[in-house]
Amino acid sequence: MEEAKLIRMATAISQYTHSSMLRETVHNAAAMINQAAQSASQLPWIPGHIVTDLVQRQRELAQLEHAVMNYQKELAAEVEEAQKDLMIMKQPQECNELDSNFDSEL
Repeated sequence: MEEAKLIRMATAISQYTHSSMLRETVHNAAAMINQAAQSASQLPWIPGHIVTDLVQRQRELAQLEHAVMNYQKELAAEVEEAQKDLMIMKQPQECNELDSNFDSEL
């Protein structure tokens, strides 16, 4: 049972790491598209629909970044839950009996 919890936690950590990389990539891409849209809007020979398309792609990337952030929150909660489960399993069982080496005559 402990092994299954470790696997669950390791899987969630791995997915969190991958989603962090995706989030960073998406964030950087959205920022670059935003800069491109701003630059393109300053050039009169660039058709307006191209600037509009760039702005739409930037919004879509922002939505993707938001979705990834929500997914990361779920993964973080799953990792925390698995850690708590493992800590509970590791807590020493309290003994109701006295230790056999205890000298009660002191």
